[in-house]
Amino acid sequence: MRKNFILTILMFLFINILSIAVENPTNISDSTGLVDPNFQEALKDYKPNLENIDKMFNYIEKNIKEKGRAVFYSKLEKEKNEVIVVDENNNIIYTKKIPEKLAEQTPYFEVKQIYQLKNGKTLGYSEMNTEILGKKVLYKNGKILK
Repeated sequence: MRKNFILTILMFLFINILSIAVENPTNISDSTGLVDPNFQEALKDYKPNLENIDKMFNYIEKNIKEKGRAVFYSKLEKEKNEVIVVDENNNIIYTKKIPEKLAEQTPYFEVKQIYQLKNGKTLGYSEMNTEILGKKVLYKNGKILK
């Protein structure tokens, strides 16, 4: 179950981060559902690493128990075709190589994510800095997870 939870969060994150508008969107909401066909093709080569998913889940679980919240940052290093995930002290949680095609299709992005308990439920909050149609965008999202 926890692997499915983390996979769902990662896929949601990647789809939101890596979406590219194909026709004159008026705002970020218009572009999140539209994905470039080249990006879709590049995404087929991406395989999530279950070990990294376990590391993330364990990090979140441990920090919520110890500190009441878990904070981590993700960043795409396009030159290395790599996503780096670090904690709030800049310690590497994991790195993940991504296919070169996917890195080429992916706009710049950095993400800050916070998970904490609120009324017995997990609150997930993220701030994503990305680029859409050549413009830098800050996207904020908060959700209460069951």
